[in-house]
Amino acid sequence: MVWGIFWRVFLGELIASLALMALCLLSPLKPLLYGPQWMLWHPTIAFGWFAVLLLGGLLRGGNGLLYLIWGGLLDKPGSFWRRLHGCLGGLYVVLALVNIAVAHVVPFRAWLELKTFGPLLALIGFSVWAARYLGDDRRAAGSA
Repeated sequence: MVWGIFWRVFLGELIASLALMALCLLSPLKPLLYGPQWMLWHPTIAFGWFAVLLLGGLLRGGNGLLYLIWGGLLDKPGSFWRRLHGCLGGLYVVLALVNIAVAHVVPFRAWLELKTFGPLLALIGFSVWAARYLGDDRRAAGSA
């Protein structure tokens, strides 16, 4: 279950990243978006984009964006998908805020390593947590 959540979320993240990249490439603000002063903001923009996609899918009703892509393949109830989207959207909001804070506190080289490996480790940790706690309806109902 952990691997299933991880690769499905990672693939969804890749698709959303490609859409964001296409928007940035076609934008008239392209020179500004690729300037050196904005390099520190790129992960925050991407994490914000992921959070908007995930949480926005919940706001419109239904089980969310990942359910539309993977819901038919996994035999999980709608409550699982709503909790997954809420928690994953929250994770991306936290990652965006942490990136802003860390980018202005630590040296560039340290930030670059954290930017590279931090979100990946956070996503792996989230996948382990989600498989353990979101997949069990009794455990999820007890924590709510």
